[in-house]
Amino acid sequence: SSTSDMAAMANTADRLSGTLWLILIITIGVTGIGYLFFEHTIRRPIATVAAGLKAEANGSSGAMLGVASTSEVRDLISAFDLMRAQVRARQLRLQTILDNTAEGILTFDGNGTIETFNHAAERLFGWSESEVVGRSITQLTRHEGEVAIGDSFLARILRNEYETLLDREGELTGWRKS
Repeated sequence: SSTSDMAAMANTADRLSGTLWLILIITIGVTGIGYLFFEHTIRRPIATVAAGLKAEANGSSGAMLGVASTSEVRDLISAFDLMRAQVRARQLRLQTILDNTAEGILTFDGNGTIETFNHAAERLFGWSESEVVGRSITQLTRHEGEVAIGDSFLARILRNEYETLLDREGELTGWRKS
């Protein structure tokens, strides 16, 4: 009787072990299929939209976003396309204003790198836009006679110390190309 009971328990243990292995294999399979589904329907399309946003922020135009399979990702792509169209329209309007004003206008970032240089600034300084955009603002300014470059009007602007410049006049001497 003991031998028969042990054989029955061994048989039950084998069936239970087989069932557990089957459940494990099915679980791994379902998890893998779920991951692939998530990867292709959600993660990749969102990563593509994020890459498009980064490319747009860096000035690359025409980033292709592809076709989305979920309504949420389609909404995200639609919102991105609308935002891109509005930003480009505003940028075009601002560029038109800058190009048609009589004053020389240039913009630069916090590091002093020139970002825009309008047509009047080209006439004023004698440099073309392509020669100065991406270069330092110090290429166009004179530093002789200033107390020290570290305490100059331009240095304070570049360090965003606007409070120290309020109610003060400052002067920068610009250099023409010639």
